[in-house]
Amino acid sequence: MSRTLATLADVPAADTAPSRRAKGTNLSQLVPFLRKRRKARPFAPLSPAAEKLMEERIIESRWYPFDPFVELLRIVDKEVLRGSEELALGMGVVGGKQALLGTHKAFVTVGDPLGSAMAMRHSWRAYFDFGELRAVADNDRQVTLTLTGYSDVIMVHGGMIAGWGAAAAQLAGAADAKATLLEKPWEGAPRMVYRVTF
Repeated sequence: MSRTLATLADVPAADTAPSRRAKGTNLSQLVPFLRKRRKARPFAPLSPAAEKLMEERIIESRWYPFDPFVELLRIVDKEVLRGSEELALGMGVVGGKQALLGTHKAFVTVGDPLGSAMAMRHSWRAYFDFGELRAVADNDRQVTLTLTGYSDVIMVHGGMIAGWGAAAAQLAGAADAKATLLEKPWEGAPRMVYRVTF
């Protein structure tokens, strides 16, 4: 069993966690990107908690408060993506590939796009200590994933989450894999549902 999968049992269940948290992996690319962006084009002041994240060295294996992470995602949405779902999905694919080629490569099996997209249901607990991601193989070229316990997911994060599913399938060998958002909490749905096809 990989080191990543072996440590998933250490993550507290959502209903017992005192507050939501995100693993440093979520911030390791985001924070340097925003630091560089802010130097070139300053944006609105951040909360003290978000500013602290911008100033400290991010450790991928450490848990961080979730709300400042979402605040930084909102900055990305406003300053970079400008509300584009398509760009959020693309950002998710790029970020997913970087993470899944590195620390979390155990979730991808080259030659098995279906299994790699399905593995995203296990990866959720490596990145967040709340919610649940379920995956169903609709056929040998399509997986539908349902995220519950995160009804306040914002568009930029939803797109990035779905993009990781496409990234996993692409890294496994399905170069044309793509993710499509089907049910969107930011548009009133009670849960997030997306599909990865290849």
